[in-house]
Amino acid sequence: MGEYNTWRKLTARDLELFWMGAPQAPFIGLGDAILLQKALGDVSSQYMPEYFNVIYGPQAWAQFNTTAVTFGALPKATWPRAGWRVIKSLSAAETDIAISQTGSIPDPRRPEIGTVYVQPKVLAESFEVAEALDAMANTADVWGYVDNVRSYYAREFAILVDKQLVRRAIGVDSNTSEDPTATPYVNMLEPIDRIVSDYKTEGQMNGGTAGNEVGSRVNVYGIDRSTEDWANAVVLANNGTLRAFTPDLMTQALNLTRQRGAHSTMWLTGPKTYAALQAFFLNFVRYLPMSETKIEFDIDGVHAGIDAGIETAAVYGLPVVVDPYMPLEVGTDGNEIPTSLNRIYLLDTSDAEGYGVPRGNISVLRPVEYFESRDYILLNKFVIKGAYRFIGETTFRYLAGQAKIRDLQEG
Repeated sequence: MGEYNTWRKLTARDLELFWMGAPQAPFIGLGDAILLQKALGDVSSQYMPEYFNVIYGPQAWAQFNTTAVTFGALPKATWPRAGWRVIKSLSAAETDIAISQTGSIPDPRRPEIGTVYVQPKVLAESFEVAEALDAMANTADVWGYVDNVRSYYAREFAILVDKQLVRRAIGVDSNTSEDPTATPYVNMLEPIDRIVSDYKTEGQMNGGTAGNEVGSRVNVYGIDRSTEDWANAVVLANNGTLRAFTPDLMTQALNLTRQRGAHSTMWLTGPKTYAALQAFFLNFVRYLPMSETKIEFDIDGVHAGIDAGIETAAVYGLPVVVDPYMPLEVGTDGNEIPTSLNRIYLLDTSDAEGYGVPRGNISVLRPVEYFESRDYILLNKFVIKGAYRFIGETTFRYLAGQAKIRDLQEG
């Protein structure tokens, strides 16, 4: 794998090499091959009653949002290794390095080193199309032949991956919080909500019922956050009770993460909170902490656009990424609270250490691939079967520098 066998950010060239089958791509090596076949032919009309011919056409309009914002916003990196080391704290206090002019050199020290590792998650979705139906694409008004279905599931698969990233993992008690060791959550991508959690703030929530605390459900990557304080993020909560949103919470998140050495790169929230941000900030006349900026989504995450890109809002100089699938707050009954707002995440996906990989990214073992088979004997039926697959994990290597604002409602 040569020069590509390194721990680094992914580029569009990597994917181009991979889909060309070039040996320089950082994913080649598992022996997989992509078989991409296309059904040919035009779609014509199907006769209905003799006096009325309904033509539906080959398009189908999705009645839901088809964007995958968070998956696009987070940078991607290679997967040359599953683990990394962390320095948990300073090895000395500022008073320990002060000596007299003739004093002895302080005793040697070393920082406490910890190790963290992640397991790659395998995500897959398949579909089948009857061979006869696909053949009818040349003679009938058909939706559901392989070209239609392949295109649809490409979008749906991206949506489902995105929903795994933004799902609410931590609620107000243990009953409304995911158990990261239980199925199906153990096989899903780690959500931003659990990655950006804090034991002291959220682990003690019990929804008003003693013994029903969230507890270990805030743990991530196998780290016990009740004892490993270095792994706790900044969480501005209100013990599960909704309170009105104010911009002071955003500046507080910025200040607390900066004190921890964060180089925050974006805000992430949902459409309802974004509307609240607009309603609040756009009332200002002299000073506008909310402005507009252009950003670009690529394999390396979100970047500031210059003359091109998507125009989006920026708050305190950071772009606001709005994901339509970001959930609302939940009550002790497990139902979303209609008057609540989406949570706000302040993420650090920078490469402040200069290691070549971001502090927060999606580590990719295998990029999204499409497989297709028309081997009727092997499939034991006359169908065309396709499948999409992705192997990777949400990997944040600087947990303390991330922030979450929760328990918000309309003001």
